[in-house]
Amino acid sequence: MQEGIVRNQKTARRPFPKLLQIPVQPSIPVTRSRLKITSYQLSRKNREHRKDSIYIGHYGITFTVIRLTVMPNNRKELATLCLLEAKASAIEVSLRLQKLYEKMLARDLPCVMTVVVSKPLTRKQADSLNNRNNLIKDIISGAVAAPVGIISSKAESIVENAISDLISRRIRNFHSADIVIGLDAQVSGGIGP
Repeated sequence: MQEGIVRNQKTARRPFPKLLQIPVQPSIPVTRSRLKITSYQLSRKNREHRKDSIYIGHYGITFTVIRLTVMPNNRKELATLCLLEAKASAIEVSLRLQKLYEKMLARDLPCVMTVVVSKPLTRKQADSLNNRNNLIKDIISGAVAAPVGIISSKAESIVENAISDLISRRIRNFHSADIVIGLDAQVSGGIGP
């Protein structure tokens, strides 16, 4: 065990907590916790059989990553999946997981499904995400309007405002206490997306 000096006292140095040893960016394909779903493992009473990974992403957002290998005979069990991290959206997430599994057209192949759920956003994190969205909006609207500026500066500002408004309606605004949820599925040898 390594030793270090803290406040002029010799103490044994403890390893960093597990949360500090994780990668900075979420890396869904690299997670190690794969498991096969059985009805016993999916029941709401038996959460201890599910293994989760925790990642810290951009702006300090903490994600819980859950990887499941769904076998074809257990696909109906996705309806009873216990996702306490998703809080009020748990039912909607489980329905979307079922729809995603059906889109994958897995047939008799196992489907590796990943659910990523963030902890509630702080005000600072939400503002950082919104600032990033505004930067993206400004870059795209400026790039689209620049060729029009050759013809007329007034036309350039009209096009830039129109594109900016269009993008603003499409990009989501984040608020404090929002939870970001992502779903992913992979089938080796399947024909799904």
